[in-house]
Amino acid sequence: MRKITGKILAAILAIMMVASMCTVAYASSMGTNTTDYGLRFDSDGKFRVLQITDMEAGGALGSKTKELISLAIKRYSPNLILLTGDNSSGTKGGTKYVQYLASLQEVFGNVKIAVTFGETDNMYGSDYNRQTQYDVLKEAGIMVDFDNNFSNIDLVGVGTGCIPIQNQTGTGVAWNLVLLDSGVAQGTEGYGKPGYSDVAPYVNEQGYSDVVKWFESMNTSVADYTADKQLAPTLCFQHIPLQEFYSSGIIAQCDRNDSGAIKAAANTGHTDGDYYYRANSDNETVTGSYSTACKCSASSTIELYKAFAAEGNVKGVFYGHDETNTIVGEGTVVADARAYSLVQGYTPTAKNDVDDPGLRLFELYEDGTYDTEIVRYKTIKEQQSTDRLFHMDSASGAVKYISEIVTTYANNKTACENNLLRNGFTMYDYDLNRGSGSQDYIYMGYKTTDDKTKAITGIRFQIGGKGTSPQNSIKSKVNGVECEFVPVREAGSTSVGDLNKGIGGKYVFMYVTRDPSQTPITNILINSTEKQAGYKDATRFDDVNKTGELNAGVSDADYIYVHYKTTGINVQYEHDKLASLVSEMNKLVQSGADVYTSETIEALRAKVEEGQVILDSYKASPYNYEYGKADIYAALKAIREARNNLSVHVYFDANGGNIDVEYILVPIGVQRSYSLKLSDFVPTGDSALGEFLGWSTSKNSESGYKDVIQILGNTTLYAIWSGEPTSGGQDSEIVVDTETETETETESDIVVDQELYGDVNCDGNVNMMDVTSLQKILALLSTHESYGAMSIINSDCNGDGDINMVDVTQIQKYLAKLVSALGPALG
Repeated sequence: MRKITGKILAAILAIMMVASMCTVAYASSMGTNTTDYGLRFDSDGKFRVLQITDMEAGGALGSKTKELISLAIKRYSPNLILLTGDNSSGTKGGTKYVQYLASLQEVFGNVKIAVTFGETDNMYGSDYNRQTQYDVLKEAGIMVDFDNNFSNIDLVGVGTGCIPIQNQTGTGVAWNLVLLDSGVAQGTEGYGKPGYSDVAPYVNEQGYSDVVKWFESMNTSVADYTADKQLAPTLCFQHIPLQEFYSSGIIAQCDRNDSGAIKAAANTGHTDGDYYYRANSDNETVTGSYSTACKCSASSTIELYKAFAAEGNVKGVFYGHDETNTIVGEGTVVADARAYSLVQGYTPTAKNDVDDPGLRLFELYEDGTYDTEIVRYKTIKEQQSTDRLFHMDSASGAVKYISEIVTTYANNKTACENNLLRNGFTMYDYDLNRGSGSQDYIYMGYKTTDDKTKAITGIRFQIGGKGTSPQNSIKSKVNGVECEFVPVREAGSTSVGDLNKGIGGKYVFMYVTRDPSQTPITNILINSTEKQAGYKDATRFDDVNKTGELNAGVSDADYIYVHYKTTGINVQYEHDKLASLVSEMNKLVQSGADVYTSETIEALRAKVEEGQVILDSYKASPYNYEYGKADIYAALKAIREARNNLSVHVYFDANGGNIDVEYILVPIGVQRSYSLKLSDFVPTGDSALGEFLGWSTSKNSESGYKDVIQILGNTTLYAIWSGEPTSGGQDSEIVVDTETETETETESDIVVDQELYGDVNCDGNVNMMDVTSLQKILALLSTHESYGAMSIINSDCNGDGDINMVDVTQIQKYLAKLVSALGPALG
């Protein structure tokens, strides 16, 4: 009976683009640590980081955890691995810790690691507390020693520090990676405000205050090591999330049955049983089950949260601790009258015996952006089987091309394998006489090359009856091009092997071509399926539409066919990243036509279209792909650069006064928000205008901003005076972040106790001051009562009965004229 084998499936990683851009330049005094840790961007402009959390190893690592890490290292070739807490289980005894250390050394190999800690690392009274663990790992030579660098502040605890990543040329810092110890539980010596635990937390207020000061000092001092003396983009890592990631709007309260709802935990400052979800609808949330709750600091940590936001260079803050749920979202905190965005994410557990452990991959870019995704054990295992089909170099990840094919036969498999090895070939583990009942075994061997000019580009078969003999060459058309095929010889011989040798039937001879007009072969698959999805099928010379059968003419034997591929999985991985970015930027181009300057939005559109050409080529011919890895890298870089160069016009209307500047060009980038300093833009006016009160996006406002204002798109700013303007300014048609204008009302016309959705501060207007007011309320820095009786009603801007960050977003959309109304009318 003929056998049919199963299909080999490839699982492709999904990429979550999580970026929060806000670039601010500062310079400051020199820090105390100028160590170059030897961490530098690769020549392709990337730096890869793996984040592993919650291993909780009591001795040797769990088998799945160990295999996951090993496969991830082989696949992604990371430059650095971060262990971000609960690395050990707190088990007593030095012997088990030595086993744990040996496991780390074995699995990480030569990849450098950096370590911070969580509550289990010494909450159970381990003989090896956090300080001991840090020292032992340092002495073992596998760890970056970064503890308490770039600051003179003496910290209690261990695993808090900054790791600067050098640019390609080594002339300055391109990125900072900051690790922060989370503190410990009650009764344990240490510092900090710890997070969730089953016992009341131990809080060392002085230690926590020192951490905040350390971060502020470090963040500015590292600027001295960048090439241009500016603050470098930064990612922060800590084990236990800050409570403010709940209250800031990243996770907002919702009903249990709402999409993406996840359960809050006890002892987190929230009522056990409440449900929370990502409030910002523009970002992705991936959640675990209801049975595993979100956990965060039991005490307020607002000062550290503010410190993350204060300078605008922290692009993301990532945690562990939760072990199952993965939450990625944006929230805001108000500090110094400015709003900032942060990104927060939990990393799935890598604990010993879980069914599908995971880790988080980061790819940093020198332009200040980054990509991140979750890598799961089951997914990477499936990809491993696919990787083996493509002849890939495990160190570099580069595709190897098939350069030579031979056959061999003997009366046993071992003899065939030995003959191939003697002649320098690797054996395909598939008997080409399978199912025939013959004593003759036939196997195929191959060699690989990096040189495309030496690669085999096509395979065909000569199949005939009695008297058929192999020809020295056969010319046959492939994709309209006439190619010369030569026969496949037996290993160590000039003879052409009959693939039906010893079993009768028809004569079957294999031929290959190296014609450069065709795409090099990276993979050969032998099975009993006539048509293999995702592969080209090796066909017959006498009928190029018919797949060659290697047991042709032999009754009751297995069907055997040969298939091949001409593209590698690493190109597929990069291709998927390009597809994701093109899709995201296409939406931005469509929605941003009136937001950005026409020149910069068209420049982005052009680069997106160039990327689409590559995607269309793949769609048309995925297994004969004309673009390589370098082409995709170039397209990704070009799109990102165009995205980061997005700019807006800010026009200044003196509203009856005078100002020398008509407009400026503001590099707003993809973050779609820019804190514009107003100190350089001060208008003058005559005595009738009175005192200059500041700038506003509404010409009829009674107050304005003098220090900083948030710019959301092409904008006209109006000077606001205490007196009467001599000539009113006119709204520009390109204004997109000003309020919807109404006819000028007299003071007696304004009814302040009547609902006006969006008017959070109850001044009779809807403008950016209402955005700031609502952000302060959500950050617990203000209250509705401080603004007036109607504030709480006016703040429900989407009419859903709840007040959260969604309402902030709705006001911003209303001011940008992306929605025409607020409140119940929105629905």
